[in-house]
Amino acid sequence: MWKKELEKDEDRNFIINGITYGFELVDTLDGVERITSKNHHSALKHKDKVEQRILEEIEEGNYVIVNPEDVKIVSPIAAIEKADGDVRLLHDLSFPENKSLNSYAQKESCCYVCGRYS
Repeated sequence: MWKKELEKDEDRNFIINGITYGFELVDTLDGVERITSKNHHSALKHKDKVEQRILEEIEEGNYVIVNPEDVKIVSPIAAIEKADGDVRLLHDLSFPENKSLNSYAQKESCCYVCGRYS
């Protein structure tokens, strides 16, 4: 369905490739030390539900198991309990401050009202 919606979008190939294979969030992490963070309290509070949700995400192909030695930044997870009792996982890409994945991303400003970005 979404492929048809993107039919005339100039970024179609980029978007479909990103959805299919994942988006590269930063250009490089060369020279970055290994950074790990403990999960947020909300994830620990709902530990069993979080673990189940992660297993479901792996089964659905949304998460992949990787060699821990290949990972440079491990971002903490938070969990929001949904009305049906399940949890929504949140990946905190802004933690820890100044050492998070977001710290290495190029920042672009944008204006959603006017559609301009730089």
